[in-house]
Amino acid sequence: MATEAPNWYVQKYIDTAVTVFQQKGMMLRNMCAQQTSIKADTVNWMVAGKGEATPLQRGGIGAAMNGAANTVSAVMADWQAADWTYEADMEKMTVDEQAVVAERAAKAIGRRSDLMVMNALNATAASLVDNSNQPFTLTQAMTMLVALEDQDVGFEGEAIFCGLPPLAWQQFMSYRQVSNSQWVGADGLPYVTGPRMKDWNGVRWFRSPLSYAPIPSANNYDIFMWAKRAVGYGTNYDLRATVTWENLYTGWFHNARFAATAKTLLPAGVVRGRCSSNSAITIN
Repeated sequence: MATEAPNWYVQKYIDTAVTVFQQKGMMLRNMCAQQTSIKADTVNWMVAGKGEATPLQRGGIGAAMNGAANTVSAVMADWQAADWTYEADMEKMTVDEQAVVAERAAKAIGRRSDLMVMNALNATAASLVDNSNQPFTLTQAMTMLVALEDQDVGFEGEAIFCGLPPLAWQQFMSYRQVSNSQWVGADGLPYVTGPRMKDWNGVRWFRSPLSYAPIPSANNYDIFMWAKRAVGYGTNYDLRATVTWENLYTGWFHNARFAATAKTLLPAGVVRGRCSSNSAITIN
């Protein structure tokens, strides 16, 4: 009996795991500010404050804006998603089953990356639009946006995102103002920007897993709206994967791993919404 996995299998596992992570694994990657620099296990983001133009000083030195600028740092944590394939099963596995092993690892790492971002938002979001024990409504959606824009966030083409758990998403989509082309035009329809995303009122709304929503109390959950520059995600590599033979266990150990961190950079750029997690859906 052979003591090595076929080379094509090892390379296929690595290629599949990396590709799935990059394409499907992490939902929130492009909704965060990327790191400015990495030193050892510390990720740094440069945060620039707002500056104001002043009248020209003819014949003199103009007044400096002196906009605040600082560096926000966070320490990366190491994670892995490991799995076994036993030698006795190697010849029984189909190509599809082999792909499942790699996809399972990539998606597990992707979910962990997303949860880093959600945990960072949950740790610092101070502004609350409270609709406890009530369904998610269009009024709450607009109030959250107002709370964000009152902090001078969301203007000048800045990207804003809001993730909605499945129930809140369906409640949101029940409003004609959101889903009907007579109200928003063809470009705002959900299946134009993707079946799980919708651009409406200057915000990219997206359907997120229920597990991404913190639970502050029974029958309620929290959602978040944020500007892209308000939260940072950093990693020194996306995903690494190896497959090794472990003689003691008569099997192959698949080890996918990564190091990353996330942190809120501008707390004013994050708004928390709270609503019922078991309310009814009403067609509006």
